[in-house]
Amino acid sequence: MKLTKVTITGADDKVNPGVLASLASEYPFVEWGILVSKKREGSPRYPSHQWIGQLIHQKMFHRQIQIAAHLCGEWAREATDGPFTWAIVRNQQFKNFDRIQLNGLSENPFAVYAVDSLSEKLDKEFIFQAPKGFAFNHKSISGMSKMSLLVDSSGGRGIPITEITTPPYGLYVGYAGGISHEKVEEIAQRVIAVPVDAETWIDCESGVRTNDEFDLDKVVSLLEKVKPLVSTS
Repeated sequence: MKLTKVTITGADDKVNPGVLASLASEYPFVEWGILVSKKREGSPRYPSHQWIGQLIHQKMFHRQIQIAAHLCGEWAREATDGPFTWAIVRNQQFKNFDRIQLNGLSENPFAVYAVDSLSEKLDKEFIFQAPKGFAFNHKSISGMSKMSLLVDSSGGRGIPITEITTPPYGLYVGYAGGISHEKVEEIAQRVIAVPVDAETWIDCESGVRTNDEFDLDKVVSLLEKVKPLVSTS
């Protein structure tokens, strides 16, 4: 597989959005994964509404910044409720995100069908977090250009990836789980070694934190180490 994107998740109010913009200029393959939760807003890993607005302001002037909203809890569940009544529609701020990830919906058999129409309506790529890997009903999203899957048994807890398996045909897949600046080269090599002509990404969260705070030194170290392994073609 070709590694084309590295998602760094968990920046919050203690991080200057301008620094994220500068890093995106230096490492154009980086995507900032922003955890969004109705109940946890403003706590570690979950930035405030105001901070997200500042990041979007940076994106307006630095188009190369890639950002993904990782919706958690109630807002993720609302993605399957009613005709576009959930947060991404009510809050115009979310139209500025490049991708939208839905956490915690892998056990909902109707989620794929509800979100499929939503992705078409909003013209956004949606990512399903899949803690059980391909046990997720992947057949229903294979071949959908705006639907992808993040194989993630860790869920931000730092549990290492134990197995990187070949994704089903036609499915855009990323991988997460215990990816730190010490382990990123090893894991990236394992991902690249999967014998499929397809693009992929990796997602790093707990591995770039120190005492549960976003650690920019670890972020830069990780990006610098993985840079030679990222495909630009």
